[in-house]
Amino acid sequence: MNLDIDAVWIGLEKRDHPLYSCTPIGANIFGWDNCIHYCFIDGFGEMVFVVNPENFGGPYVYPLARNFSDFLGMLLTYKTTNALHQIIIFEKERFLSFFELDSWKEYNNRQEVVETLAAIQKKLNIVPMEDPYDYVMQLQKEFDHTKIRYVDEFYEQTGWEKPTE
Repeated sequence: MNLDIDAVWIGLEKRDHPLYSCTPIGANIFGWDNCIHYCFIDGFGEMVFVVNPENFGGPYVYPLARNFSDFLGMLLTYKTTNALHQIIIFEKERFLSFFELDSWKEYNNRQEVVETLAAIQKKLNIVPMEDPYDYVMQLQKEFDHTKIRYVDEFYEQTGWEKPTE
């Protein structure tokens, strides 16, 4: 964030936005892509999470990367957060098939996208991650989602049982 890179083209808009009830307690948000936001959560170290209020039937909050460097490596591979938050939704073959669509290629080859990613890679010395899909899926298997805490409104809206401390 201190590099003064406009990351809106890759889905990391810097802005103030009202929080959703599914935004976990202790979230430190560093980027938005419409209503979807990316954050660290107090108590989880350097782990990067996505908050997806539109992920009906799935987790609203889930880890994407063990640390910010890995997160940026995934961004360099898939070129947008829009791809990252969808990893857990699709089987691998179907997920990867989206990158063959002309509309996907056209967007990701836009000058703004290319320049933003090049600036991140150069200024932070980050390289693209080899297989973000398997990385994220493995992280999902290892992570205990019940450790994430939400505001009371979330439990009331979803009917999820509020954990006892």
